[in-house]
Amino acid sequence: MPFSLVGINANRMVPSIFKNYKYVPLEKTMTFNVNGTPVKVDVEARFNAAIALVTAKAQKGKCNDYFRTLPRKVSLLDVINEGPIFLYYLAPMKGYGEDVVPLANTAGRDIGVNISYLASNDPNGLACTLVHELAHVAGATTDKEAPAPENLAAETSLLHCGCSKLFQKESVGRIYRIDTGWPSRYV
Repeated sequence: MPFSLVGINANRMVPSIFKNYKYVPLEKTMTFNVNGTPVKVDVEARFNAAIALVTAKAQKGKCNDYFRTLPRKVSLLDVINEGPIFLYYLAPMKGYGEDVVPLANTAGRDIGVNISYLASNDPNGLACTLVHELAHVAGATTDKEAPAPENLAAETSLLHCGCSKLFQKESVGRIYRIDTGWPSRYV
């Protein structure tokens, strides 16, 4: 299985990223506070639904064609099939609030996502976030100082992979909240 849910179906040392937030192993079920109400979520089912969408996107020529323009010159399907992709959620470090936690972060083939996507019933936001992060695995820069269009290469993957409604040209290297309905995106 190319995608591994750390804490559920895989054990792995958590990456150290030296940020104000951290990678945290997943639990099969987790409780999130949504608009003041605790909601119990089947995290494994949420990820599996999103992974199914990502896998479907990897079967599409337009998405794979875009990924082949990234520095590593491999398709989304190639990135998925190269080896395991380890998934976590992101949480603030002690002394910090949720405002420091981005939408997602990639460290090699380890991907952490904001818990807002796990609390959402719509798997498309999580799937599109995974596509964006996989574009980084395919070589899209994380350097906000890189010249355009390179600094938007990962975000531009959304336009080619069935995620155009979530595309934000302002997403280069900043953490801020975009309210697009539930869940809001942190980019």
